[in-house]
Amino acid sequence: MISSTMYEDFSLLAAENENYAFLQGKRLYITGATGQIAWYLIRFISFLIDSGDLQCQLSAHVRSQERLREKYPDHGSLPCQFVVAEDAAEHLAKHPYDVLIHCASKASPKHFAATPVDVMEANGIVTQRLLEQLRLYNPACQFVYLSTTGVTGFIPDEQRPTSESDYGPLSCTDLGNCYLESKRFGEMLCLAYFRQYGIPTLVIRPSITYGPGFDLDDGRSYADFVRSLLLKKPIKLTSDGSAIRNFLYITDFISGLLLVLNKAPSGSVFNVASPHPVSILELATLLNDSGLGESLGPVAHAPPDENPMMRVDFKSTNASVDQLSGLGWQQKTPVLEGFKKTILHYMEQQS
Repeated sequence: MISSTMYEDFSLLAAENENYAFLQGKRLYITGATGQIAWYLIRFISFLIDSGDLQCQLSAHVRSQERLREKYPDHGSLPCQFVVAEDAAEHLAKHPYDVLIHCASKASPKHFAATPVDVMEANGIVTQRLLEQLRLYNPACQFVYLSTTGVTGFIPDEQRPTSESDYGPLSCTDLGNCYLESKRFGEMLCLAYFRQYGIPTLVIRPSITYGPGFDLDDGRSYADFVRSLLLKKPIKLTSDGSAIRNFLYITDFISGLLLVLNKAPSGSVFNVASPHPVSILELATLLNDSGLGESLGPVAHAPPDENPMMRVDFKSTNASVDQLSGLGWQQKTPVLEGFKKTILHYMEQQS
């Protein structure tokens, strides 16, 4: 049950068979199956299996039958075993895997104020439980942790783009940092389990990854932009739009993810981001002028939300991808093309 946009993207990704050939015959377990990245990855791996390009055992964790039916109404026809349980780690005691990709995370700012404990649990506590189960039952399994480029913290703009080894301050007394602080802890757990127990870990730091699969009420800027364009209304900003962001279309992210899994040594940390950052205002203006083939007029500036979501106010999130480019990766989807693909996907889903 994929859109024509996804079918086109999957076909292009499938042509990069050297990136996923390492999964042939492997057992793969993905957590956070209802999140955007995991959802898209599961759909793509299922596409490869159904097309005969890949033979592997695919399993994915989801916390409830309700969410499974909501995100995968066709789950019964997919070549994926969905593990429906509260605990993603318990399953590992009896089911060995070769690769575990931990995507589970509450990344939307709407969760930071309402459920900060849940945010930190997925990023830290669940990460430790998964790693501990691997230590006990399957220490050879490759563990892949999806973090975020935001863990670098506050760094002067003149020092950006930031490499994987750069870091700046984050206040541990500001609850708005619950997401980033727990991601930092999750990264350290990966490095610690690699050093102390030899668990082969990799840390992937996505930037802002957009495309098919996110909820339109997600609360992040790109979801607001897409929702406005679907309604054919001008984008409204509650800021001056000067913040700089790395928007990366999801197929380019998946390509980078698979490349790192295939080629990077255990214990590595990789940014997977766009090397072409844009300001929020620049992107909003570009989409208003070019979205769906018609101009929606100037970007509007709405008054600030009376109940703003809790988020970290970075002026820039520009992150270096020199290390990833060294493996042979390059961004293939310009930001305007990526958003047009995204709009077409949601239009098709709503029809």
